[in-house]
Amino acid sequence: MLRLFTLSLLTLVLTGRVGAQAPPVSLVGTQQYDLKSTVNGHEYRLYVAPPEGYAAGGTTRYPVLYVLDGHFAFPAAVAARNYLGIFGELEDVIIVGIGTGTYSRDTW
Repeated sequence: MLRLFTLSLLTLVLTGRVGAQAPPVSLVGTQQYDLKSTVNGHEYRLYVAPPEGYAAGGTTRYPVLYVLDGHFAFPAAVAARNYLGIFGELEDVIIVGIGTGTYSRDTW
């Protein structure tokens, strides 16, 4: 069952649309931050999904999973964490997706 889920998840990630403007994050419990680099002038979009029960001023420390190509991989990583968390197969983790401000073939 887990193998089928993983294969389905990879299929969704790998068949994402290329050339589209990245929409704002609309996943429940996630935040989005747009940043502009002072070094190279590029715009970046950070997607953040804290674990359930996370408190900004709390003292609990969590591992962080950084996901590159955050436009497409971030939703899949959050879904996998939520799915595996139901069965207690994964510890609480903060997921951070890193993407560019826009996503199009012209930037490649």
